Amino acid sequence: GALAELHYASLERDRAQLPVPAIRLTGGGTQALRAAPGKLLLLDFFSSGCGWCVTGDELLEAWRKGPGADKVAIVSVSTDHRAAARAKWTEAVSWDVADDNEGEAAMTAFLKVRGTPAYCVIDEQGRVYAVATGVRALEYLLRRLGG
Repeated sequence: GALAELHYASLERDRAQLPVPAIRLTGGGTQALRAAPGKLLLLDFFSSGCGWCVTGDELLEAWRKGPGADKVAIVSVSTDHRAAARAKWTEAVSWDVADDNEGEAAMTAFLKVRGTPAYCVIDEQGRVYAVATGVRALEYLLRRLGG
């Protein structure tokens, strides 16, 4: 709706002023801030102390077994900078987990994430289609993504 378009316009204006961060995966390597060709990238921002984040990831796990899920890569992005918390989350999910770029919360600032759980959908050109907060927003995104 209009709010999402406003947020997107604001992101596009501000992105010119910020360096594009790469996502550093906890298992090693990086993920570009765009999806692979023919896919979408769903970023799942979480904090280890967030109960709704756990609920959201349970929804994502169930959704990944359905139709359309093969067209979406998921990366959980930790807003908690404690290594032990990230390690525990990495064991709990079946997709990549990343750190929000040491200390500066670069991804959350870049995408204007204001809390957890938050979700962001990005296409192969790096266009941001949605930045949404909360499990209800995730349910809506998953329905739109085909699940």
